[in-house]
Amino acid sequence: MKRFAPGLALLLAGAAVFALSASPIWRFLRNAGAGMYQRPLVGSGSGRGPRPEARGPTRVVLLDGLSYADASRLRSLQALCSANLDLTVDVGFPTKSLPSQYVLFTGLTSQQAGISFDNDPIPTPPHAIPAQVPGSIAVVENTRGIAGSFGFTTLLPDASADVVDHAHDPRASLAWHEHGFADAAVAAVSSSAPLAFIHVVSIDDNAHAFGRRAPEYDRALAYADGVLARVIAALPPDASLLVLADHGHVMDGGHGDAEHDTRLVRACIEPHAPARGSAHEIDLSRWIADHTGASLAPDARGRPIDVAIANPDPDATIPTVGLASWIAAVIALLAIAIAALRLGAPVWAFAAPLAALALAWLIPGMPTLSRHPRLELRWIATAPPVFAIAFALRGKPARTVALACAAPPFALAIACAILCGVPAALFGGPPARMPWWTGELLFWLPQLAGALCAAGLAIVVRLPDSRQSLVEK
Repeated sequence: MKRFAPGLALLLAGAAVFALSASPIWRFLRNAGAGMYQRPLVGSGSGRGPRPEARGPTRVVLLDGLSYADASRLRSLQALCSANLDLTVDVGFPTKSLPSQYVLFTGLTSQQAGISFDNDPIPTPPHAIPAQVPGSIAVVENTRGIAGSFGFTTLLPDASADVVDHAHDPRASLAWHEHGFADAAVAAVSSSAPLAFIHVVSIDDNAHAFGRRAPEYDRALAYADGVLARVIAALPPDASLLVLADHGHVMDGGHGDAEHDTRLVRACIEPHAPARGSAHEIDLSRWIADHTGASLAPDARGRPIDVAIANPDPDATIPTVGLASWIAAVIALLAIAIAALRLGAPVWAFAAPLAALALAWLIPGMPTLSRHPRLELRWIATAPPVFAIAFALRGKPARTVALACAAPPFALAIACAILCGVPAALFGGPPARMPWWTGELLFWLPQLAGALCAAGLAIVVRLPDSRQSLVEK
């Protein structure tokens, strides 16, 4: 029995890593973190500029999940943008609804706030714009807890009509979706409320459920277009209007990372002379604050719209991996690889990760926070290379088999963990997520689980011609 102990231990370790990658690590990566510094954007030194004179009511329409590539399919939006200011807006990272609304209604980036990577309601933050505007109103299609986090005086619908609320009444939810939401949106926009916010969610719901190619998604676009057309028609003559999306979707549905498909969206401002340009979402927050008389947080970096258009400053609100993290990741990867080689693992075993990446590309697609394939599919895509290693080394000592299987994915998992901020987050540092790298970590953990299990099976089953165990060695 003693000679099987190392193999059984590796099997248990593989099962533990598999369980870790299935749920707890994902919850950890979504947790809130400490705030990060946001540098001033280019053009900020040109001064805050005078506040615009009162223009009357301010209206904001959010088309949740509308990708830039599909925005022109909404005729009312296309007409609005063509006749006014047409912007390409960088919403930052993560590309999720509550983090995006946090940026819009506070002027702080998600990294500055260190908020979590999900849509769970939060306490109203200091300097939230809606909380500073008496009589503000939010009308949301569903998921009322998001807008409810920012202190609107009135929030519609109530919980009974919100289909995502656990206590909702199905009949009330159906009535709200069929006609109540659009009617309430029109009433809010045409009212005397100084700030009205309309949150259309159908596009996002259907993109998640069916992807952007599906007829259900087409119908959601048509529905949103109809709501927007009614809202525009109901605008008071002296109103200012901002229409934007909070994020887009990858083609098969999904968002969260920093790909252009999810991060760059379309926005339009009326009234404004016809023009095109680029801006950051924090610049739009500055626009809302200026038009409502609200105050932004002292460290908000938004610029007046004309300044933003003149100084695009691409990717300015995207967090980047620091040099120290890169150095630490490379050192960790090399240290693990050198130790494994000196203990007997063959050099060619380190080609297995490349084979795993190739399989992942062909089967589930490269992982990101916008597209994280089912865990079992990731494991199926990455397991064959390590089982091939175990079979090829069937005549080698058990220690060599274990190191050859487990060391490459272990080294890459550790490197990705460093690059996406996990060590810092363990000690209260920045959020444990970084664009592009966090998705890679969610890929290498199942790969590591498969490698440990393959090594364990190679020892327990005693592949043909094996004559030594780790204990005997």
